[in-house]
Amino acid sequence: MNIFNFTQSSRDENVCIAHFKAQCEQKERVCPKCGNKEHIWLKNKLNYECKHCYSRQSLHLDTVLEDTKLPFQHWYVAMYFLTFSKKPTSASKVQRQLGHKRHQPICELFNDVKQLLLDMHHQITKEYLRYYLYEFCHKFNHRYFGEKLYERLVAVATGYPKDFRSRIYNRTACG
Repeated sequence: MNIFNFTQSSRDENVCIAHFKAQCEQKERVCPKCGNKEHIWLKNKLNYECKHCYSRQSLHLDTVLEDTKLPFQHWYVAMYFLTFSKKPTSASKVQRQLGHKRHQPICELFNDVKQLLLDMHHQITKEYLRYYLYEFCHKFNHRYFGEKLYERLVAVATGYPKDFRSRIYNRTACG
């Protein structure tokens, strides 16, 4: 995806939400309380409501965005910056581009997206993460996926829960 297509496809928060929702709807959503698969979309709350027990589920639930308060557009920009260039980018650079005042939320966002990239292909220790990201940026951006890498990362982000550690080590969230 080039910069012009990206700016059109993520021009405001509502467009990003609609795209993320469309990606989420490709996967089956099941109510955690009753197991029902039929839901109603509540646009003003960004929630799904179960048709059977009326419990609500956030659009963020069971995605990499689960515990965040940052706008969807910030996530999309961070994912784009990590996938479009041969050279890796920093959280500080994206923070400046977004005009965000605090560094910590953007840094946490970057860590989550990097974990997503890491878990998407290999289970690598943090010691080699930087080298892996250099290789990832160079090798996968232009040879295999080309302009589809960004779309692939967004699609994967909709289906990966935030708790990477429990999935990697087969542990529960508490243990």
